[in-house]
Amino acid sequence: MSELYARTLRLVGGLYNLNVCSCSSTWQRNRAFAQMLLFNLIPPLQFVYCTFKNPELERLSHKLQVCWVMFFYRYASALETLRLYLGRLPARV
Repeated sequence: MSELYARTLRLVGGLYNLNVCSCSSTWQRNRAFAQMLLFNLIPPLQFVYCTFKNPELERLSHKLQVCWVMFFYRYASALETLRLYLGRLPARV
């Protein structure tokens, strides 16, 4: 999970630089930030539904693990987006 978290930080840092920092006005930056944050805070219910219908994942434990990873990614992304907005430097390596 630590590798996934580190990769998530790098990806979110790049997306933040691309979408938020490149905006010219404060209003556009705030709007881009709000869109990024809200997207990551919405639970991935459609993904969970498709995961449970996936015939390749036979065991319930595997389906729950896949769902857990997706939830972890989304909420770690939301937290990092908020940290970047509050002044943290992106973790770009």
